[in-house]
Amino acid sequence: MMVWRTTASANDRHTAAQVAAKINRSLDQHEWPISRNIKLS
Repeated sequence: MMVWRTTASANDRHTAAQVAAKINRSLDQHEWPISRNIKLS
């Protein structure tokens, strides 16, 4: 169970990094306010 949780945690961090990269690209293109994109967390 601990191994699964650790793996899930690593996957979540990887996914969060991908989402952050997409948000950064969107901000570069559209210059949206960051607060609108970071409502999920």
